[in-house]
Amino acid sequence: MKHHFLTGRCVMKKSIWILCLLLSGCLIAKSDIQTEPASRPILAVMSYNIHTGKGMDGVFSLERIADEIKKADADLAGIQEVDRFTRRNPLDEPAHLEDLTGLYTVFSKNLEYQGGEYGVCVMSRYRVLERRSFHYTVQKGREPRGALAVKVKPDGLNRPVWFVTTHLGTDKSGAEQLRQVKELMGWLKNLEKSGAIIIAGDFNQTPTLPAIRFISHEFIDLWRLKGEGEGFTFNAATPSRRIDYVFVEKGYLSDCVEIFVPETKSSDHRPVVAKIVLKNQ
Repeated sequence: MKHHFLTGRCVMKKSIWILCLLLSGCLIAKSDIQTEPASRPILAVMSYNIHTGKGMDGVFSLERIADEIKKADADLAGIQEVDRFTRRNPLDEPAHLEDLTGLYTVFSKNLEYQGGEYGVCVMSRYRVLERRSFHYTVQKGREPRGALAVKVKPDGLNRPVWFVTTHLGTDKSGAEQLRQVKELMGWLKNLEKSGAIIIAGDFNQTPTLPAIRFISHEFIDLWRLKGEGEGFTFNAATPSRRIDYVFVEKGYLSDCVEIFVPETKSSDHRPVVAKIVLKNQ
């Protein structure tokens, strides 16, 4: 009887020990779940040179452009080659795109053209807290170009971010674009820093050229990080060059979920769309 009693006690102790381990494991697992940070939002970021709304078929349609922006479900979109009240497009394109998409839209003029204005705009799902415009040094015989930055606070982030769009020159030697990128980097350093800087734009440079190599010292080219294939964006009918980009400042990117180039001929460029998660600094 004594032997059986001791065996029973041993079994009971072992059972209690296992039960404690199981309960401890449950508590640890519960603790892990409770201390995990809240999931951060996936931001859909777009860069799109819209050729003032003129497609490869020669048809002008801002409705088609708006459809591309809505299909991408863009939270932030950098739009280049935008008209306001020009003779070729006698309407306020930024305002029209805002009506068509429901996104906040901010325009920045690069030059006066055909009795109106021509430049870039930013479209945002989030209210714009601040805006800044910048114009590159203009050399004789070259078209004025510029950049537009807006400060927004995406849902789920502790700090605002600066979203920038730009349209660089077309110098075949690449010297103009390199000079403009250097000016852009200097200008961005003067922004009141709060969180990440995201840049979306038409750089008129392929990835191996000096302007892109220069900006890549401080910013991540998201296509190099996560893109599949060549990522060609121009021209839209038979694309053979990657000249449109989305960059995120180094140290602020948590993940690039995906980046892709939608197939569309609504402009002479195809857009670039990136789905990203930023660090919550």
